[in-house]
Amino acid sequence: MKRAGFDIVHRTRTLRDLRIVARPSARVCAGVGASAAAPLRTGAYWEARAFHEMTPLLLYAVDVAKRVRRLVRHGRQG
Repeated sequence: MKRAGFDIVHRTRTLRDLRIVARPSARVCAGVGASAAAPLRTGAYWEARAFHEMTPLLLYAVDVAKRVRRLVRHGRQG
């Protein structure tokens, strides 16, 4: 999100979901009045959108890796 030109305002994470509230970065808004809309750099929307779409898959992969690690650890102890 930061590379796409956003600052993260709030985020919550559950086992299978990640929700982020973001706003255009101060770097992007430099020199622009507070009430004016600042243009984002080219491709910023699609980068943020791709991150949003990949998040469930990434969280699932992390969950699977944790489960495998637990099984391997349990196998070594047993």
